[in-house]
Amino acid sequence: MQERDPLARAVRDLSTYPHGRGDDAALLTALCAHVSDVVDAASCGVALADEQHRLSAVFASNDAARSLVQLQVRAAQGPCVDAFDAGDVVMVEDLTQQAQRWPALTQC
Repeated sequence: MQERDPLARAVRDLSTYPHGRGDDAALLTALCAHVSDVVDAASCGVALADEQHRLSAVFASNDAARSLVQLQVRAAQGPCVDAFDAGDVVMVEDLTQQAQRWPALTQC
């Protein structure tokens, strides 16, 4: 049966992944896709930190979001990097309006 509620669908789908033994990349990619659906966003991307507290691994709901998060990690700037550094959510309506704040992102 197909769930109509995106949150219920996400919980059902994500609960089927084998914990600790499965493909973590697939799980995190699926999580990003479900987050996009639940909050009705165009996409979702996540960067994870390594043992040295550097952002490295990137997962996303689609290729565009993955590219944007990878660019932020490489350039060491952007909302993802700021959120990691501050330990808080960073909301941005329009990246094109942030040229002074994150020049590497707005030059693309």
